[in-house]
Amino acid sequence: MAAIMTGEAKDGKEAIEINEDGKLIFRVFRLIPHMTKPDRVTILNWHINTGDIVHSDDLIVTFEFLGNDWYISMPPLEPLRVLNIVVDEGSTVHLHDPLIIFEPVQSVASS
Repeated sequence: MAAIMTGEAKDGKEAIEINEDGKLIFRVFRLIPHMTKPDRVTILNWHINTGDIVHSDDLIVTFEFLGNDWYISMPPLEPLRVLNIVVDEGSTVHLHDPLIIFEPVQSVASS
């Protein structure tokens, strides 16, 4: 998962949690090493919609954090379908808050 602004964030794979039912929850991940739960991230723009199939490196969301725009792309995973976008644009969230619920896609002819 890439986060692009004037710097780079870590991989962000800790943002993905797999539930017992096989659905994946994408959470706000640690954008900088010393980010803590009280730090706020604002959702500026979703680049995906419910029902979309998302591939590795697809742009999924733009955050505002520490006065900069952070462009977040999909981590290197197999294709996933967006089941639910949990947070609306303009909303403020915190570290580890859920953002999106995905499900694995068994076969994708085209997207």
